[in-house]
Amino acid sequence: CVLEHGMKSVLEPLCDEVMMQQIQKGFVVTKVHLGAADSISVSSRDGRCIRAFSCVSTMSVGCLQEATKDQDFFSPPLHQTKVDAINKINRGNYKKVLMRFETIFWPKETAFLGLVVPDTVNSPLGCNLLMDNLWARRGLPILEAILIGNAAVWAKNRADKDVSVAVLAFMEAAMGSNIPDCLSSHVSRWEEDPFSMGAYSSLGLGAADKHVREFREAVWDG
Repeated sequence: CVLEHGMKSVLEPLCDEVMMQQIQKGFVVTKVHLGAADSISVSSRDGRCIRAFSCVSTMSVGCLQEATKDQDFFSPPLHQTKVDAINKINRGNYKKVLMRFETIFWPKETAFLGLVVPDTVNSPLGCNLLMDNLWARRGLPILEAILIGNAAVWAKNRADKDVSVAVLAFMEAAMGSNIPDCLSSHVSRWEEDPFSMGAYSSLGLGAADKHVREFREAVWDG
């Protein structure tokens, strides 16, 4: 299920002018403090502070895990069972490598292309690669390689060009050597983004229902 204009298309109808005035952008949180009379103070990097009677954290799992390592971020610190539950959730690696070509050299109507190469190719992307055909879906001369698992880990912090070169080499090994030049490429960077630190979340090895329950339980007496 793809939203054509992104997730902001869900938010915009909910945010009228009055609501938008309540949203503070560029507010990089550095501390969440429980003060006197059960008041909450949320402080930002540039010195701003918001005080309220309650606070809901919607940080991604990666950011939340990093926050629990900082003894000053949550004050008082979250109890250990909460921290343990947070660390039972994985932050996933998933990269989209979008590559634009001048001509369509792949099956035009096939929504997804599954490419396979033998072990002898020794590609850092492994032996199989799934590609989304944006020509079939949106009429764009773009193939989107989907990197998951070890391939996504390998691509982390590598330059777009290095990643696209590896994908092109894989395509040549799987489809033949007549691959035209890639005009431009873009690699998603959710893992490297300091405000996401991961592309998705999932249950880690050893996670149980009790960790999920503890993860979503309120702290500081609600």
